[in-house]
Amino acid sequence: MLSIFPDLLIYNLLGITILRVTLGFMGVYLAFKVLSKRNQIVEFVASKIPFVFISKISPWIIFVLFIISGGMLIIGLYTQIACIVLAYLFLKILFIDIFIKDFSGNTTIFYVGLIIISLALLFLGPGTFAYDLPF
Repeated sequence: MLSIFPDLLIYNLLGITILRVTLGFMGVYLAFKVLSKRNQIVEFVASKIPFVFISKISPWIIFVLFIISGGMLIIGLYTQIACIVLAYLFLKILFIDIFIKDFSGNTTIFYVGLIIISLALLFLGPGTFAYDLPF
């Protein structure tokens, strides 16, 4: 394959690492965004699910899953599992953002991009500086 800068192709695993760490930090960022808007999430979930307990605990479950998955991606531990969980959570936040206007201030394309990056990392692997095995 022809490339303008063929010497940069040596660093392809470093690019995957940058994507992984960035996605992890976006997961942690969105965790605190969910925690700050938890009253809106409780109202939304309560309108869909009649159980009060589930609607009150739902933002905390999302928060904990975002923090754990984002932290796992930042350090590179169980990257594929964390990518699957984050793709699901990004999809969930996308639907919440569609139904609750002015929820996060992010666009739909932002969440779709995060879902695509997390699914790409599912197949690309953890990159360098990770605790995952490369195979």
